[in-house]
Amino acid sequence: MDITNVLRAHGIGVGKKLVGDAQPSDVRAGKTFSNADGNDKVGTLPVRATSAQTITPGTASQVLQAGIYDGDITVLGDADLIAANIKNGVNIFGVLGSLNPLNSASGTANSVNPYGFVTVNSLSFKPKIIIIESTDSNVQTVTYCELFSSTTYRQHTGNQIISIKNVSDNGGYVNNTGFQLICPMIGSVRWVAFG
Repeated sequence: MDITNVLRAHGIGVGKKLVGDAQPSDVRAGKTFSNADGNDKVGTLPVRATSAQTITPGTASQVLQAGIYDGDITVLGDADLIAANIKNGVNIFGVLGSLNPLNSASGTANSVNPYGFVTVNSLSFKPKIIIIESTDSNVQTVTYCELFSSTTYRQHTGNQIISIKNVSDNGGYVNNTGFQLICPMIGSVRWVAFG
């Protein structure tokens, strides 16, 4: 009896060399395969997930281990991830920010005599809005708003404008580190600046 014919009758090729370069680490864990080294090799490639997975980006990198993922993998996106929502100069996932946030500062100061200066020189930004207010019961304020005028500011008592002053009067200024404005109040005042 010719063993070759028996093997062929059972669908087994005779005289053919086993070929292939798959290794156990290339084949799903538990599945058998053949390669040039022989038959009945068993795969070792791990199955990591058998259903869909969702990845939510965060502050730390997330590593998906090598293996088989049977379901779809979705990496979440966010429609708010745009340059206008990210601080200028900050890069998040390849989106470079363009937002210039509003800076603010506040404090107290002293006006030594009527129409004396209130001086603040410790800001890290140029103020665009300045409000100075008396701390006593007299409702007096000084307001500067660059949007309306970068050269003048108003002095108020209650809701009445008592005068409009030039910023540069008597050496007054608004610059990149602070301001010096004439104030009609004597004593302690509160101030707030936005830029």
